[in-house]
Amino acid sequence: MTGIFADGGFFIYIVTLLGIVTLTLNVVQLVRRDKNFMALIVGLISATFFLGLCGTGAGLYMAAQAFEVIPSEEAIPDRFVKIAENPAIYVGMAMGIAATTTAMGSFWAALNSIVAGIAQSLRS
Repeated sequence: MTGIFADGGFFIYIVTLLGIVTLTLNVVQLVRRDKNFMALIVGLISATFFLGLCGTGAGLYMAAQAFEVIPSEEAIPDRFVKIAENPAIYVGMAMGIAATTTAMGSFWAALNSIVAGIAQSLRS
């Protein structure tokens, strides 16, 4: 689980926090069976997914910047020369940030949408 947060970068914490808050509001709405939080829940679901996409953009930007950060052979020990010769490793690490943040944002948005749908069906 800590690997997800390490790969996800800064946005993963915000996405997770918004997802947990939205899930809590969904459960409160489900227990109370009222519509007081519906607009807020829809807004938070949208914000969670949007921040997941922002994390993707940040990951793609970091992937583009990774080509400039590749160290030369003289600047690193011999055991890491093979890693430095392969820029795909740096790009892959940055793409991991993008994919992880999008996946987490999509997970929370989907989970909260399912709970909101259950709450809606129980009210009718």
